[in-house]
Amino acid sequence: MNPQSSSARTRMSRGKKRVITNRQQILTAAREIGAQDGWKAVTIRALAGRLGYAAPVLYEHFRNKEDVLTQLAVEGLEDLKRELRKQIDAKPEMVIFVLADRYWYYMMEQVRCTAS
Repeated sequence: MNPQSSSARTRMSRGKKRVITNRQQILTAAREIGAQDGWKAVTIRALAGRLGYAAPVLYEHFRNKEDVLTQLAVEGLEDLKRELRKQIDAKPEMVIFVLADRYWYYMMEQVRCTAS
């Protein structure tokens, strides 16, 4: 649902009517905080502040910080799997090279995110 659409669900937060956040918005904010300040900085309070909500709103979607980070890891692995599948389907004889290349690319991306 587009946050700008007139049919978007809203709730009162900090005295203002706001579009209800969803899991994907929370995960996007977590990625931004992690890339900018490091993964230790990804907290429920930091996410709530970034999104303009009180922390309890985020507990409607995630149990805790670890739950958020676990979901980010799962999504990262799913992205890696999709990329591998595309490349392997294109050139099945190159499986080992594709796996090694994508693994190192993925790891370098993670190092860049945590070094920022």
